[in-house]
Amino acid sequence: MMRRRQDGEVLLARHWDKAAEDWRETELRQVEPNVWANDTLEVAVAMDSVEAWASLFPGIQTYPRLEACAPAWPTSALRQMRPWSLKGIGTVVFDARTFKEQVVDLALDAEGPILFPGGAQKLGLAYAGVLADIQEKLANSSVWDNLWDTEAPLPTTFNKLLRSSAAVREGMLDLGLAKFNGRTRRAVQLGKRPFGWEYAPRLDSHGAAMRSVDPGGTAEKAGVRAGDVILSIDGRQVFNSHIDEIEKQLMENQLPITLEIEQPVVGAPLYLREAMPGMLGRMCGDEAEEAACEVIPEMEGLIDGVNQIPEQNPFFFAGDGGTGASFRPDNLPQPQVCHVLNGMTLFGFGDSNSLPSFCRDFTEIKFLPGGPLAKQQADYLASSAVSIVACRPGDIVVFWGGQPYFSANGLGSSGPMVSMFYGLGVDAGLRQAGE
Repeated sequence: MMRRRQDGEVLLARHWDKAAEDWRETELRQVEPNVWANDTLEVAVAMDSVEAWASLFPGIQTYPRLEACAPAWPTSALRQMRPWSLKGIGTVVFDARTFKEQVVDLALDAEGPILFPGGAQKLGLAYAGVLADIQEKLANSSVWDNLWDTEAPLPTTFNKLLRSSAAVREGMLDLGLAKFNGRTRRAVQLGKRPFGWEYAPRLDSHGAAMRSVDPGGTAEKAGVRAGDVILSIDGRQVFNSHIDEIEKQLMENQLPITLEIEQPVVGAPLYLREAMPGMLGRMCGDEAEEAACEVIPEMEGLIDGVNQIPEQNPFFFAGDGGTGASFRPDNLPQPQVCHVLNGMTLFGFGDSNSLPSFCRDFTEIKFLPGGPLAKQQADYLASSAVSIVACRPGDIVVFWGGQPYFSANGLGSSGPMVSMFYGLGVDAGLRQAGE
């Protein structure tokens, strides 16, 4: 495997130790742009990008030029990702054995992401056999084309999307690009708890949008409808407040509570996150869904140090090119695993100890590949404080969820980005004990 550390680039090579009759790992430090060496063993390795990929990833194409995937990002940042599709600190794994034996320890170290190009094939995972079918079925389509059960032409209200798609009802539709034109804005008064509703973040962890409203309940009688977004509570603006703060006000404010709400209008591009496996089945068929859902029992039997993964099934994400997830750490940090099934996804990882002022409060900052991108965001992407990996179908990326991170779905792919996520459930105390 290859590791990029703060003190330079390192190749970790396995060699046979005749005296110990065992395999050993040896560090080869980069001494020239394409030369890594070890003085003790008197070994030097010289490889350009083509030779590296041909020898380490047989049958897997080199990564395309990333400028077309993220045209709004600084070129200097994207150039740093050659040839390994990694910028900044992190690890690129070359073989299945290293991944199985070391990925948990690498993730707990929290020294950037761990990328395993072609990992699905090298590990022999079931979904590797249906990747070509997934890409064929999603070619030249959008999220919208694949998920709607009834006719609901875009743009339309969030309420109509919830009624039109089981996948939207089961997952979380990102409303960051939704329009609020004021036409459905209104005030309602809630005089009795429970209110009879289910809401979720408008974005990753901020704002609140109604997913469902109980028939005959307090909220429905007051005029609240599924899809409504809360703008203010008792005159206090909460449109961009953290979901925990909104919940606190709804639970603790004195009755009656006055809400200002509005029904947003949603159009393309779309980004659906944390959806159930049925989303993949609707997009690509039952065979793809069944193969993808085998990944958790398969990985439990492969990865050293992981006895049981908490989730029964992975969560699925589908995003049109140009969408992405906000920059933030997980609420419950653990090693996270992402398998990319279609499209190109860029992941960025920051250092909690060196965050710039504009993103320290994690108020839904996005690094969208097509922009808009403020100068301070572009400067941050190009700096040494951010690690970035690019992932294609069949790639696996693992990272410590306690790091602030974001995702960006690349432009120019044939069809939407589709991926699946789950946490390894390894006790976070293991990481603390090792620090």
